[in-house]
Amino acid sequence: KLTYKQLFDVAPFSLTTLVQPHLDKLASKLPGSAKYNLQTIQNENTLLPLCQHFSGTQVSLTNSTSETDIYAIELPRRIKGSSTVTHMCPQCLVQDERDHGCAYIHRSHQIPGVTVCWKHTCKLLDRWPACSCPFARPNELILSAWLGCTCGYVIGDHSDAVEESVKEVEIGFANFTRTLLIAETILLNTVQLVTLYRKRAIELGFG
Repeated sequence: KLTYKQLFDVAPFSLTTLVQPHLDKLASKLPGSAKYNLQTIQNENTLLPLCQHFSGTQVSLTNSTSETDIYAIELPRRIKGSSTVTHMCPQCLVQDERDHGCAYIHRSHQIPGVTVCWKHTCKLLDRWPACSCPFARPNELILSAWLGCTCGYVIGDHSDAVEESVKEVEIGFANFTRTLLIAETILLNTVQLVTLYRKRAIELGFG
Protein backbone atom coordinates (compact mmCIF):
# COMPACT_ATOMS: atom_id res chain seq x y z
CA LYS A 1 0.00 0.00 0.00
CA LEU A 2 2.86 2.35 0.78
CA THR A 3 4.46 1.76 -2.64
CA TYR A 4 1.17 2.49 -4.45
CA LYS A 5 0.76 5.64 -2.35
CA GLN A 6 4.28 6.84 -3.12
CA LEU A 7 4.05 6.13 -6.87
CA PHE A 8 0.41 6.84 -7.71
CA ASP A 9 -1.18 8.58 -4.68
CA VAL A 10 -3.99 6.00 -4.68
CA ALA A 11 -4.94 2.70 -3.07
CA PRO A 12 -3.66 -0.54 -4.70
CA PHE A 13 -5.16 -1.37 -8.12
CA SER A 14 -4.70 -4.00 -10.81
CA LEU A 15 -1.53 -3.87 -12.89
CA THR A 16 -2.59 -6.46 -15.47
CA THR A 17 -4.62 -4.16 -17.73
CA LEU A 18 -3.51 -3.26 -21.26
CA VAL A 19 -2.73 0.29 -20.17
CA GLN A 20 -2.39 0.81 -16.44
CA PRO A 21 -4.32 3.72 -14.86
CA HIS A 22 -2.84 6.59 -12.82
CA LEU A 23 0.34 6.74 -14.91
CA ASP A 24 -0.06 10.51 -15.13
CA LYS A 25 0.51 10.71 -11.37
CA LEU A 26 3.68 8.63 -11.69
CA ALA A 27 4.91 10.78 -14.60
CA SER A 28 4.54 13.96 -12.56
CA LYS A 29 6.84 12.56 -9.86
CA LEU A 30 9.70 11.85 -12.27
CA PRO A 31 12.36 14.41 -13.27
CA GLY A 32 11.73 16.44 -16.41
CA SER A 33 8.57 17.10 -18.38
CA ALA A 34 5.52 15.29 -17.00
CA LYS A 35 3.99 15.17 -20.48
CA TYR A 36 7.10 13.60 -22.00
CA ASN A 37 7.43 11.19 -19.08
CA LEU A 38 3.85 10.01 -19.50
CA GLN A 39 4.15 9.53 -23.25
CA THR A 40 7.39 7.58 -22.77
CA ILE A 41 5.91 5.33 -20.09
CA GLN A 42 2.79 4.63 -22.13
CA ASN A 43 4.61 4.00 -25.40
CA GLU A 44 7.53 1.97 -24.06
CA ASN A 45 6.08 0.20 -21.01
CA THR A 46 2.42 -0.56 -21.76
CA LEU A 47 0.46 -2.18 -24.59
CA LEU A 48 -0.89 1.18 -25.72
CA PRO A 49 0.91 1.04 -29.13
CA LEU A 50 -1.24 -1.97 -30.05
CA CYS A 51 -4.40 -0.05 -29.15
CA GLN A 52 -3.33 3.02 -31.08
CA HIS A 53 -2.81 1.07 -34.30
CA PHE A 54 -6.42 -0.08 -34.47
CA SER A 55 -8.65 1.94 -32.19
CA GLY A 56 -8.05 5.57 -33.14
CA THR A 57 -6.99 6.29 -29.54
CA GLN A 58 -6.73 9.99 -28.80
CA VAL A 59 -4.70 12.03 -26.34
CA SER A 60 -6.67 14.33 -24.06
CA LEU A 61 -5.84 16.79 -21.30
CA THR A 62 -6.32 15.15 -17.90
CA ASN A 63 -7.17 18.34 -16.04
CA SER A 64 -8.07 21.30 -18.21
CA THR A 65 -8.18 23.63 -15.19
CA SER A 66 -4.60 22.85 -14.24
CA GLU A 67 -1.51 24.47 -15.70
CA THR A 68 0.36 21.19 -15.32
CA ASP A 69 1.31 19.87 -18.73
CA ILE A 70 0.05 16.31 -18.24
CA TYR A 71 -1.81 14.35 -20.87
CA ALA A 72 -3.47 10.96 -20.51
CA ILE A 73 -4.64 8.43 -23.06
CA GLU A 74 -8.36 8.09 -23.53
CA LEU A 75 -9.09 4.45 -24.41
CA PRO A 76 -12.27 3.30 -26.19
CA ARG A 77 -14.88 1.85 -23.82
CA ARG A 78 -15.28 -1.35 -25.84
CA ILE A 79 -11.61 -2.31 -25.88
CA LYS A 80 -11.04 -5.93 -24.88
CA GLY A 81 -8.05 -7.94 -23.77
CA SER A 82 -7.39 -7.05 -20.15
CA SER A 83 -6.75 -10.10 -18.01
CA THR A 84 -5.94 -11.00 -14.44
CA VAL A 85 -2.75 -12.92 -15.20
CA THR A 86 0.90 -12.02 -15.76
CA HIS A 87 3.01 -14.16 -18.07
CA MET A 88 6.73 -14.75 -17.71
CA CYS A 89 9.38 -16.63 -19.66
CA PRO A 90 11.75 -18.62 -17.41
CA GLN A 91 14.66 -18.21 -19.82
CA CYS A 92 14.10 -14.45 -20.12
CA LEU A 93 14.27 -14.11 -16.34
CA VAL A 94 17.70 -15.76 -16.30
CA GLN A 95 18.95 -13.80 -19.33
CA ASP A 96 17.70 -10.47 -17.94
CA GLU A 97 19.45 -11.11 -14.65
CA ARG A 98 22.67 -11.91 -16.50
CA ASP A 99 22.53 -9.05 -19.01
CA HIS A 100 20.91 -6.27 -16.96
CA GLY A 101 21.38 -7.30 -13.34
CA CYS A 102 17.65 -7.58 -12.75
CA ALA A 103 14.77 -9.55 -14.21
CA TYR A 104 11.71 -7.66 -15.47
CA ILE A 105 8.23 -8.31 -16.80
CA HIS A 106 8.17 -8.19 -20.61
CA ARG A 107 5.15 -6.43 -22.10
CA SER A 108 5.41 -8.56 -25.27
CA HIS A 109 4.53 -11.55 -23.07
CA GLN A 110 1.35 -9.83 -21.84
CA ILE A 111 -0.27 -9.35 -25.27
CA PRO A 112 -3.69 -11.10 -25.36
CA GLY A 113 -3.38 -14.43 -27.20
CA VAL A 114 0.41 -14.73 -26.87
CA THR A 115 1.32 -18.07 -25.27
CA VAL A 116 5.04 -18.43 -26.06
CA CYS A 117 8.15 -16.28 -25.80
CA TRP A 118 9.06 -14.82 -29.20
CA LYS A 119 12.78 -14.97 -28.35
CA HIS A 120 13.14 -18.41 -26.75
CA THR A 121 10.07 -20.10 -28.36
CA CYS A 122 9.14 -21.70 -25.04
CA LYS A 123 5.78 -21.70 -23.26
CA LEU A 124 5.03 -18.72 -21.04
CA LEU A 125 4.07 -19.31 -17.42
CA ASP A 126 1.36 -17.49 -15.48
CA ARG A 127 1.74 -19.43 -12.21
CA TRP A 128 4.29 -21.34 -10.18
CA PRO A 129 4.83 -24.85 -11.56
CA ALA A 130 5.36 -26.29 -8.06
CA CYS A 131 2.24 -24.99 -6.30
CA SER A 132 0.07 -23.46 -9.09
CA CYS A 133 -0.13 -20.10 -7.32
CA PRO A 134 -0.59 -17.29 -9.90
CA PHE A 135 2.14 -14.69 -10.32
CA ALA A 136 -0.40 -11.85 -10.23
CA ARG A 137 -2.80 -11.42 -7.33
CA PRO A 138 -5.65 -8.88 -7.17
CA ASN A 139 -4.44 -5.35 -6.39
CA GLU A 140 -0.92 -6.41 -5.44
CA LEU A 141 2.51 -5.59 -6.84
CA ILE A 142 3.83 -8.39 -9.04
CA LEU A 143 7.07 -9.39 -7.32
CA SER A 144 7.26 -13.07 -8.24
CA ALA A 145 10.18 -12.69 -10.62
CA TRP A 146 12.35 -11.28 -7.85
CA LEU A 147 11.12 -12.80 -4.59
CA GLY A 148 10.09 -16.29 -5.70
CA CYS A 149 7.15 -18.11 -4.12
CA THR A 150 6.47 -18.88 -0.47
CA CYS A 151 6.74 -22.55 -1.42
CA GLY A 152 10.44 -21.93 -2.08
CA TYR A 153 10.31 -22.32 -5.87
CA VAL A 154 12.39 -19.83 -7.88
CA ILE A 155 11.77 -19.88 -11.63
CA GLY A 156 15.29 -18.77 -12.45
CA ASP A 157 16.63 -21.92 -10.81
CA HIS A 158 14.49 -24.12 -13.07
CA SER A 159 14.56 -22.22 -16.37
CA ASP A 160 15.10 -25.39 -18.40
CA ALA A 161 12.72 -27.57 -16.41
CA VAL A 162 9.56 -26.35 -18.16
CA GLU A 163 9.23 -28.41 -21.31
CA GLU A 164 6.00 -28.20 -23.30
CA SER A 165 5.60 -28.49 -27.06
CA VAL A 166 4.68 -25.34 -28.92
CA LYS A 167 3.06 -24.87 -32.32
CA GLU A 168 4.46 -22.87 -35.21
CA VAL A 169 1.33 -20.70 -35.23
CA GLU A 170 2.01 -19.73 -31.60
CA ILE A 171 5.57 -18.71 -32.43
CA GLY A 172 4.43 -16.83 -35.52
CA PHE A 173 1.78 -14.90 -33.60
CA ALA A 174 4.22 -14.03 -30.81
CA ASN A 175 6.72 -12.65 -33.35
CA PHE A 176 4.02 -10.76 -35.26
CA THR A 177 2.58 -9.04 -32.18
CA ARG A 178 6.01 -8.19 -30.82
CA THR A 179 6.97 -6.59 -34.15
CA LEU A 180 3.71 -4.64 -34.15
CA LEU A 181 4.30 -3.51 -30.57
CA ILE A 182 7.69 -1.91 -31.28
CA ALA A 183 6.85 -0.58 -34.76
CA GLU A 184 6.28 3.11 -35.33
CA THR A 185 2.66 3.89 -34.54
CA ILE A 186 0.43 4.88 -37.45
CA LEU A 187 -2.92 6.29 -36.35
CA LEU A 188 -5.68 5.27 -38.77
CA ASN A 189 -9.01 7.04 -38.97
CA THR A 190 -12.35 5.20 -39.11
CA VAL A 191 -12.58 5.14 -42.91
CA GLN A 192 -9.05 3.76 -43.23
CA LEU A 193 -9.72 1.08 -40.60
CA VAL A 194 -12.95 -0.04 -42.31
CA THR A 195 -11.20 -0.18 -45.69
CA LEU A 196 -8.30 -2.16 -44.22
CA TYR A 197 -10.52 -4.70 -42.46
CA ARG A 198 -12.77 -5.13 -45.50
CA LYS A 199 -9.81 -5.67 -47.84
CA ARG A 200 -8.21 -8.22 -45.52
CA ALA A 201 -11.52 -10.04 -44.94
CA ILE A 202 -11.98 -10.48 -48.69
CA GLU A 203 -8.40 -11.75 -49.01
CA LEU A 204 -9.20 -14.36 -46.37
CA GLY A 205 -12.22 -15.52 -48.35
CA PHE A 206 -15.01 -13.89 -46.37
CA GLY A 207 -17.94 -12.02 -47.86
